[in-house]
Amino acid sequence: MCSAAQHRRLALILLLLCASAAPAQQQLDILELSAGANLSAVSQIDGVLITPRWSPALDLLYRRDNFFIDSENGIGFALLRDQPLHLGAMLDYQYGRHSEADRRYRGMGDVSGSVAPAVFIEWEPIRDALDIYANASKAVAGTTGWLYKLELSGGLPLTARTNIYFDISSDASDKNYAQAYYGVAAAQATSSGYRTYLPGGGWSTLNAALGFEYRHSKNLALNAQLGQLRYLDKAKSSPLVAADKNFIAGIYITYRY
Repeated sequence: MCSAAQHRRLALILLLLCASAAPAQQQLDILELSAGANLSAVSQIDGVLITPRWSPALDLLYRRDNFFIDSENGIGFALLRDQPLHLGAMLDYQYGRHSEADRRYRGMGDVSGSVAPAVFIEWEPIRDALDIYANASKAVAGTTGWLYKLELSGGLPLTARTNIYFDISSDASDKNYAQAYYGVAAAQATSSGYRTYLPGGGWSTLNAALGFEYRHSKNLALNAQLGQLRYLDKAKSSPLVAADKNFIAGIYITYRY
């Protein structure tokens, strides 16, 4: 089973292969690399966490015509690329978890990450200013569960070099996924000391962040953001969740070719 780090390396290899295959520079729509650190409940090294923590972050985006490789959203194909409404399919990745990475998971065992075929829909009512995105992915191994994401993002220029932006996203899942990450089976209750908890599907998290971008040049920018993670519904009631509100943050340098 591929780990999260192996998935990122695979995306990088595919990105470089596709970039080298481009016959002419003008046909390259987007090639973007972001590197930094984030305070998040999803770590590229340790997978899903209950308690957000700082970890390195590396994101790659390659888009050419209708094809894309995105280390956040997978490898896929978009329809109606030049229209406000985009539809498409992709091969995504659902993160696993390592019980030793978060004390809230001690005694709970590991969960394997999995490749997850997905479909998505995206609407840009105001191009480059407001974006609404949703996807649904189904893991082929590990939890074999459905994970759903809804995201609203937008931005506003302040000066020629600075912008502010916001990002609001929420995750929901079926009972298989919810049980794997927020539930406590009878055997896990014995090994961890938590009470048995068998959640159903539903909304699990809400992330809201406000960001600031300083564009040093056409290609290079610095981004910083601060926000809050909230656990919702069945996730909030889980004995694994110590606090239903947590700070999230990030700082990145982005190079766009």
